[in-house]
Amino acid sequence: MMETGGVAACAPRFLFRGDAMSGTRRRARIDRTVWSELVTRVGHAGVVIVALFLGETLHASGLGAQDLPPESGLLPSTRPTDPLEGMLRDGFALTASRELARRLADESAPKDVLLAARAAASARAWPAVLRLLTERPWLDTIAAGEGRLLIAQALNRVGNPEAAVVSFEMALASQNIAWLAPSSRARMEALVGLAEAYVRTDRVDEATARYAEAATGYPSLRGWLLLSALQTSARAGNADQALEIASVLSGHKTVPRDSIWVEVVRSSFLTGDSATGLSYSDSLGARTAATLMGQWILPALLIQGDTARAVARARRALATGSADAATGQLLADLDPRWQTWELVGEADRSSGNTARAIRMYERAVEAAPPGENERLTYEIASTRFIRGEFIAVDRLLQPWIEAAEQGSDELTARALFLAGRARYRRGQLSDSRTIWNRVVDIPGAPDGAFAVFMIADMAHDSGRLDEAIGAYERTVSRYPRSSYAGTALFRLGMLSMLQEDFTSAIGHFDTYRRRSPGGNWYHASIYWGAKAREAAGDSAAARALYREALGNDPLSYYGVRAGEALGVEPWDFLDRRSMPPLPTMTDEQVTLVERMNDLRALGWRGRALRELVQRERESETQTRLLALATGLNENGWTWQGTRIASQVLAARGGLW
Repeated sequence: MMETGGVAACAPRFLFRGDAMSGTRRRARIDRTVWSELVTRVGHAGVVIVALFLGETLHASGLGAQDLPPESGLLPSTRPTDPLEGMLRDGFALTASRELARRLADESAPKDVLLAARAAASARAWPAVLRLLTERPWLDTIAAGEGRLLIAQALNRVGNPEAAVVSFEMALASQNIAWLAPSSRARMEALVGLAEAYVRTDRVDEATARYAEAATGYPSLRGWLLLSALQTSARAGNADQALEIASVLSGHKTVPRDSIWVEVVRSSFLTGDSATGLSYSDSLGARTAATLMGQWILPALLIQGDTARAVARARRALATGSADAATGQLLADLDPRWQTWELVGEADRSSGNTARAIRMYERAVEAAPPGENERLTYEIASTRFIRGEFIAVDRLLQPWIEAAEQGSDELTARALFLAGRARYRRGQLSDSRTIWNRVVDIPGAPDGAFAVFMIADMAHDSGRLDEAIGAYERTVSRYPRSSYAGTALFRLGMLSMLQEDFTSAIGHFDTYRRRSPGGNWYHASIYWGAKAREAAGDSAAARALYREALGNDPLSYYGVRAGEALGVEPWDFLDRRSMPPLPTMTDEQVTLVERMNDLRALGWRGRALRELVQRERESETQTRLLALATGLNENGWTWQGTRIASQVLAARGGLW
């Protein structure tokens, strides 16, 4: 009903009038003179849609046909000659409204319809694109035939590649000059879309040819377009063609080397040429090779009988964190030792395969010497904690929990801390506090700061403020360099404010600012330090800190509150901060952003970000980086632009 609402909005506000009725119901009345005015404004088709809107509104409110005005000639009582009027009379309101909106748009504003379709495509609302553009007679005559391309793209995205192929081919066969220009972006997008549709319909050779054609006509994206041709050819097992394209791409600046040759390796294995695949795999980076290890490289090495090399490469692959799932299982079978099973378990846990990680750790426990059992049991417990199996964690850690004499080693500290976390997750707060106190008593416990802070936090939540203050003070004194010490200091300041101990509050807030100049609570500590001084009667020092809080960030929460305390408007203060003109992008940066926009339009956002990362790694001054950040932000790359600008701000000490 979106289209209907748009036409109804054309009606004057006095079209619909309400009169008080008995009870809570109100009757809508229509001023007959308004109908004539409406006909003049939007034509008969528009009036029909407004009538439809009004009829549905009255129906929804429980009013019937007797509430409508007498027939005015606009809605004749005779049997309608237009099928759409028949739809309205027969109750097919939604279908009729859509068709009427389409007819009205055909008569008055096809450019607006195309604009709406373009907006829908930008939002990836592909069904809406099809609904707006299908069977429009003007598709090839407006905006250089853009509507035909939008339909083809929408068909491709909604899973109808066969129809998409037809639409793309029609678009490319158009006699419109915009399509015939080999270097036009529209033609490039059409060729890429057609190639993607060909891939989905298993027409691989034609897809490869279309990518290559696009690369010839659009040289700024030549590398990425040829890479798509290479990937299409390689994954279909066309090894010779893949090698030929890779040779052309080799050395291309914008395309990573591994992205090229990994496809050659894959295509070689697909065609059964293991020797070539192994040869090229040796030149791949460790992380890239790891993605092919279990499926292709290890089986090929085993066929050659080179078990030692297979084991060595599998171990290196697991160490990268990028190995496929088959790598770990093959290594566990090839080298059945408890150390191997532990290694595979670690890799599986890191990759999220926690079920197999537990199985590997359990095999390692059974085969390992007694001195390793405790450590491996802890690894099983930590893996089960990741899976949320807190009762099992508690059971596994019972030897540490119930030990008559507590050890002081790192493993004991870690096991007890994990046991406390498991009890905490189960809601057993008293037990977790008891266990964490034992952790804090172990000198040098890795998680001691976290443990004592959690003890303070639980007491704070329960309203036991004296206990919380003691634990926060313990956090600060025992672990002054930890991140928890800063938060503990700030909370001590707030608790002192609550207890009206303003002298202590001032000390805590000042200590926080001195120790953590870039901490999360720095701005808040300035403001609350001012509040504490104001409460203590030192108004001059309070105003100085309020001004500092306002200057730190005038439009933040604490900046606004500081402005209120000073009786000034933050916006006025912001205007007094001189802002130098932003630098403009260099020609190279403009080209980069344009290329990123083109890649995003093709759905290749990851490739665009790769180009940005590559440019960031090059030597750039802070001024040029700020110019790039501004250009990115203006072109819709908001997150990336903000990230780079924040880095520049930090490098300049908070000053633009």
